[in-house]
Amino acid sequence: MLVHVHPVGEGVFDVQVADSEPVRVSQRLNARGSTQWFWQEQNAVVLANVDGGAGSTLTVGLRGQQVPVRVEDSRKAVLAALGIEAPRGPQGPLVVRSPMPGRVVKILVKPAERVAEGQPLLVVEAMKMENEMRAPRAATVSSLSVGEGAAVEAGAPLVVLEPLANG
Repeated sequence: MLVHVHPVGEGVFDVQVADSEPVRVSQRLNARGSTQWFWQEQNAVVLANVDGGAGSTLTVGLRGQQVPVRVEDSRKAVLAALGIEAPRGPQGPLVVRSPMPGRVVKILVKPAERVAEGQPLLVVEAMKMENEMRAPRAATVSSLSVGEGAAVEAGAPLVVLEPLANG
């Protein structure tokens, strides 16, 4: 089942499951470090807990059920639907950018460090919520563009990743 997630503001998203109408959801980090998504449904608030797994795998807890979820880039999903294989391997340097304005509260990597897909790189705090920025692919940290305590704008470069030599 395909789910589209479109950011509409800081910590607010429109989520559309298959061809259904989009639902406006809010996001926050809970005390356990997992992300909570919540939205209004009729006269009640619905809460979903999202825990990160390895790479692009997540577990979503909703209404007493744990559902494994695989996250895919929407461009890859479109190519797959058309029967076209997405390019593989290194595609050059990748700049990880801040998705929102905030403050860098933790840097978890250093230059020349190898990182795995999905590994946390740093944490940006916005509106009292901590947001982990994760490596979108296995790579080597080329450089850090910010330091702890730095204020960043949406789209600001945070980390530059270089592809691994073996892809």
